[in-house]
Amino acid sequence: EEKYDLMKERFAKLLLGEDMSGGGKGVCTAVAISNAITNLS
Repeated sequence: EEKYDLMKERFAKLLLGEDMSGGGKGVCTAVAISNAITNLS
């Protein structure tokens, strides 16, 4: 599970870093991707 947590953190940081101008959008995308990863695992 630790590996998946690290992956989710990296995705979130990447998305938030790329989408700082979008603000909330980046957070929603990061959450959606982390949820998708959790469902796949």
